[in-house]
Amino acid sequence: MDTNDVVMFKCLDVSVAVKLPDLKQVEDLKFWLERFCPAVETDNRNSAGADYLITCKHSDKNNYTITSKQSISLYSTWNYDYGAFLAKFITQVFQKILNSEDFYIFPSACVVKDNKAVLILGDYWQGKTSVALNTFSLDQNVNIISDNYVIIKKRRVLYGTKYISLRKENISRYDKLLDTNKIKEVNSRTFFEYSNKKAPSKIVGCVIPYINQGDDNLHVVSKEESAWYLYQKMSRIINGDTVLFNGMYPSPNFDDKMSAIKRLNYVKRFLLFSDLHYASSNIDRISNYILKIMEN
Repeated sequence: MDTNDVVMFKCLDVSVAVKLPDLKQVEDLKFWLERFCPAVETDNRNSAGADYLITCKHSDKNNYTITSKQSISLYSTWNYDYGAFLAKFITQVFQKILNSEDFYIFPSACVVKDNKAVLILGDYWQGKTSVALNTFSLDQNVNIISDNYVIIKKRRVLYGTKYISLRKENISRYDKLLDTNKIKEVNSRTFFEYSNKKAPSKIVGCVIPYINQGDDNLHVVSKEESAWYLYQKMSRIINGDTVLFNGMYPSPNFDDKMSAIKRLNYVKRFLLFSDLHYASSNIDRISNYILKIMEN
């Protein structure tokens, strides 16, 4: 393999080599990978020692093939801005490897107070970032670990991602409060580097927010419903739903029986120490509810 077009990334003690179609977009790839993958960094070691290899190959069709237990070929025309897609795919591979050591890269915003963490769960555009920022604005003893992804193990949040994303209409409200540096603008969002993070922190609860003005429904979800929700969420992560872009690529399935059993057991253990809360109300009520969870 020609090492001139290979870049290496490391997350915790795991390394992934990526053979790129065009090295001109390395910086863009690094940005998106730091956006999606907590604790990731560029690895300067020789690619021969990588735990996994992703090879980007040219094709008229978008697809992938798992060529061995440690390598995958990713096919595309590569004639578009592929940084965000490829970064999510790389994150997926890190997730696959780290699961064996009970580390989970989890799609969640996270706020912390006095080393007590609350995970804010939900799908894209559900308001995770808005709720995290609003909770921070109500109580500046609260710290934002991430608005996007965290690495969790057992009952602790270990790492968050490097950047905070602000909608343009919210920049004037939060940028000075966060004391951030503007990095990149993409569509309606602006990304800021935010380094004032404190981890690890003990998880004391999880919240599913629905921001609206016509409801006031704040309650603890039953253990049975919590188990279903969390297992489905973690299964989607393992099976690759988080790397899809408008159905452009098939979902890479890294699942197997043993990992499914391990994931189910993890959810069961997770529920022993963290309640899952449903919070459908206006944003201030949701944020104050989160503050109460951290104070208990």
